[in-house]
Amino acid sequence: MLLAPTSADAVPFVATPFEVVQAMLEVARVGPSDTVMDLGSGDGRIVIVAADKYGARGVGIERNAELVRTSMENARRAGVEDKVEFRQQDLFETDLRGVSVLTMYLLPTVNLALRLKILEQLAPGARVVSHEFDMGDWPPDEHLVVGGADVYMWVVPANAAGVWRMTIPGDGDAGDATAEIEIRQRFQKVTALNRGKEPPFTIDDAELVGNELSLDVVDRKTGERRRFTGRVGASAIQGSFADGREAHLDRLRAGKISTDRAEASTERAAR
Repeated sequence: MLLAPTSADAVPFVATPFEVVQAMLEVARVGPSDTVMDLGSGDGRIVIVAADKYGARGVGIERNAELVRTSMENARRAGVEDKVEFRQQDLFETDLRGVSVLTMYLLPTVNLALRLKILEQLAPGARVVSHEFDMGDWPPDEHLVVGGADVYMWVVPANAAGVWRMTIPGDGDAGDATAEIEIRQRFQKVTALNRGKEPPFTIDDAELVGNELSLDVVDRKTGERRRFTGRVGASAIQGSFADGREAHLDRLRAGKISTDRAEASTERAAR
């Protein structure tokens, strides 16, 4: 029987060179507070190095029982058997929740098949690192070339899409300034647009990294431009300007992260 191109069984074991392993863990800024999961963990080297050199906890997911046994023996020899575990498991059936760094050296079709699962199960701010293969039209946040090999890193974005009401508390006797904002999101790329006529301020240069949203707020009367940064939650974004003045956004209508092709999104927006 022929294997589907997205089957985990179709991924051969090819060891990641140690210089690439280190680069993957460095670009993900792995530390003692992280849980690193390697999909298709082979001989266990990525999670073992994560535990031994960076103090992280590690989980390896591997279909091949012999490789799982080899990984456990390698962990014992490295003295990190108490910090890592290896599961004989299908990576498509693996629960990713609770993982802060996800590593993989799979195939392009497998990466694409995992993309939605990654966005749904990993928390905003989690890092995903892939040796050699990208995620199609999901642009990486960082891209390195190490020893001739590509290393891609993504930061999982929060869902900031939807309609929000931004409130900026007034100074002294001045009342609060409020305006409705629509945030459109494709992967980690966001665009913030004002809604309604003649809002007291306009929005520009929105940027999303993990669950941190930054945007410029421009006073319509004075032209003053100030940078706001806030933390995206399910129903609100709490944050402040560079001068410490607080502001917040309340979600009026939820949206969703678009994974459509860029051409299709642009065409719909133009209609």
